[in-house]
Amino acid sequence: MLEQMRKITKEPQVVTSYLAMNAACASTRRRGRTIKVQPTGIARRRPGVNRGAGRVPAGRPAKSWASRKAKRPHALKVSVRDEVPHAKSHGAAH
Repeated sequence: MLEQMRKITKEPQVVTSYLAMNAACASTRRRGRTIKVQPTGIARRRPGVNRGAGRVPAGRPAKSWASRKAKRPHALKVSVRDEVPHAKSHGAAH
């Protein structure tokens, strides 16, 4: 690997080698998260478990459901009155 790095002379080669090494490391980190599951198996899962190929939480369920943060009202006067940023219709930040 060290020999290959010494052969790099141009900027595009540096970028390509960096991306290749980054992809190799990322694949080893994410390897165990998903297992291919048939659609019928996903459909049979118990309620409250997300659908998809991700891990299903094991063990005893939590005593209470995870509480969701209350959404802000889409009224500008309420946002001004409460001195909070106005509610956005879609996405994280605009």
